[in-house]
Amino acid sequence: MGTIGWSSEDPEEPESTQNFSVPQLRDQHYSIIAEQDRGLEALSEVISRQKKIATVIGDEVDYQNDLIEDITDHVDRTRDRLVGETSRVRTIDRKDNTCGNLYNNF
Repeated sequence: MGTIGWSSEDPEEPESTQNFSVPQLRDQHYSIIAEQDRGLEALSEVISRQKKIATVIGDEVDYQNDLIEDITDHVDRTRDRLVGETSRVRTIDRKDNTCGNLYNNF
C-alpha cells in the first residue's frame, strides 16, 4: 500500500509552488482569484457593450423593415392605380377607334 500525505514528490503540485508556505499559497490563490475577477469584469463589460450594439442593430432592422413594408404598400397601390388607368386608356382608345371609324363612314 502507498503512503498518503504531503511529500515533495506529489505529482499534482507544480514545482513552482512546492517550496511555498501555506500563507504564500493563500496569497497566490487570492491574487489569482483577483486577476480572474478583473478578467471576468472586463468580459462582462464587453458582453454588455455587445448587447447594447445588438439591441441598436435590432431596432434599426425593425425600422428598416417598417420602411420596406411602407414602400411595398405604396408600390402595390401605385401598381393597382396604373393597372386601372391602363384599362381606362384602352377603353378610351377602343372607343376613339370606333368613333373614328364612324366618322370615316360618313
